Amino acid sequence: MSDVIQSYGSMIPPHSDGQRNRQESHAGLPWRTLVVSVVIFAVTVFIYVGMAFGFEQYLNRQIAAQTQQLDQLTSGMNQAQQKTSLNFYSQLYNIGTLQKSRVDITPFFTALESHTPSGVVLTGAKLEILRGQKVQLTGTAASFDSVLASAASWRGDVQNVAGVSLDTMGTAAGALGIGKTFSMGVTFTPSAFQSSVH
Repeated sequence: MSDVIQSYGSMIPPHSDGQRNRQESHAGLPWRTLVVSVVIFAVTVFIYVGMAFGFEQYLNRQIAAQTQQLDQLTSGMNQAQQKTSLNFYSQLYNIGTLQKSRVDITPFFTALESHTPSGVVLTGAKLEILRGQKVQLTGTAASFDSVLASAASWRGDVQNVAGVSLDTMGTAAGALGIGKTFSMGVTFTPSAFQSSVH
């Protein structure tokens, strides 16, 4: 026992290399965290100072320059020219707004053609785009099956059609003999008539 104490110089046995490295790495971790935190804080302060005293001043100078140019432009024009210019740019703005929100009804005619089977003749279509995008179709058909086939075709177009209702169905004598009359409501989805031009 005394030999062990003399060889180590202590009652506590020495640590192996793995334990020593682990302790050293744990001892350095708080310092590394503190250094990273200080660096992040310094970068944040630098960015804030740059934005507050550099970029903000630049923006203020740009606003002042644009305001001065606008004042020079308006002072060089008389009242009539200012009114004409304002009306012109107002019209351009309104045309652009209308162009972006215009309703494109060409898909409606394509849909009418594809969802009207042979034996069905449409006699009227009332389009109410601004109120729920609903179309009221009236027509005649050779049989009720043709009318039901047309309604089923409309219902199958789930991308453009939100709902279909058969409002009236009846029989009537016409030039071609006794036929079936119908009234059908087709409600389109909001995106069905949106213009693709923006």
